[in-house]
Amino acid sequence: SSVIEKRLLGVLVKDIEFVRNNVVDEAIGEQIESPWFYRLVGDILSARIWGFSLFQFYIKDGWIDYTLVPRKHVDPVRRLILRRQTDTNGISWDEFPKLLMVGSPTDLGLLLKATPWAIYKRGDAADWAEFCEIFGSDIREYIYDSADPKARERTIRDAQEQGGAGIIIHDTTTKLNIIGSGSRQGAGDLFDKFIDRCNAEMSKAFVLNTLTTEASEHGTQSLGTVHQNVEQALAVSDGRFLLNTLNYELTDIFQQLGLNTAGGKFRFVEQEKKTDPEARLRVLQGLHTTFGLPISHDSLYQEFGIDKPTEPIQPQPQEQEDEEGNEAETDPQEGEGEENPNPEEDKGKDDEEKGKKKEKKGLKNTLLRFFAQAPRQPRGADLSW
Repeated sequence: SSVIEKRLLGVLVKDIEFVRNNVVDEAIGEQIESPWFYRLVGDILSARIWGFSLFQFYIKDGWIDYTLVPRKHVDPVRRLILRRQTDTNGISWDEFPKLLMVGSPTDLGLLLKATPWAIYKRGDAADWAEFCEIFGSDIREYIYDSADPKARERTIRDAQEQGGAGIIIHDTTTKLNIIGSGSRQGAGDLFDKFIDRCNAEMSKAFVLNTLTTEASEHGTQSLGTVHQNVEQALAVSDGRFLLNTLNYELTDIFQQLGLNTAGGKFRFVEQEKKTDPEARLRVLQGLHTTFGLPISHDSLYQEFGIDKPTEPIQPQPQEQEDEEGNEAETDPQEGEGEENPNPEEDKGKDDEEKGKKKEKKGLKNTLLRFFAQAPRQPRGADLSW
């Protein structure tokens, strides 16, 4: 049931809309958002699981609804509806109005492929449970004296009062040998491995892979990506099967039920690709650093879903002090009107002075972050002593 649900969810999670001339039809949209349409999508997709699905549509309380005819009571080859699933004759479904069969009459469905593995798994699980019950705890051996006629009764009573574990009762004249197939741990692993094999075969029958349903010791990330791509391709195939049924086989019935589907079509709503925020951040950084592509702040707010502030951001006090210190250290009038006899020597001095200023600035910022700011007064602090 889990792999079947996984197969159906690949399409059930997608939103569907009806458009005519690239305009969404609101009237049909109300029917699409109703519970009956969600059930219809699941039952149409289940036609691939069972081989076919037979529907009868009608109007109920102003809404479209349908009945799914039990598949055990349908003969799709002879187009009969059976009163009992064991009957050989029934009523032709051509006598009923607004009836639609989805699937192929001779298709036995994916359940046929998975049924043997489900039967093997059920039997293996039952044998494993019996194995655990018998050999899960130690077996107690009771030996009684065959010469005492009441010894056997006392031994059986004592064994029953001590619990429900496995017991062996025999007299002194009987020889007992327990022959096993091997270690208990190895036998338990055999049951476990067979169940894993059954699960893997059922996963391949429904979702065409195993790494998206079961953890593997030998699976790699690249192999898991390949399996996931196969599963996504399967979801695309199921989606086309659903849209073909809605657009080509159900349009006449929808017209009879009052839905104007002429000139329009059902389609999936395009969904934005969801990626990891860290991966998107790395892409943006690469575009900016490698290609020098400028990125606006508005696009970053929209990309990561961050609310843009309505008021301009004010610089922090520390940043203001750094800007004031930089302005104080720079004197635009210094050196004006003087000729430079040795430009190369002055260039070296300028580089050296810039290095000292940078070092001084870094030390100043470190000290300012470490010590608290002293109160600023025109004449300094009041020292009464």
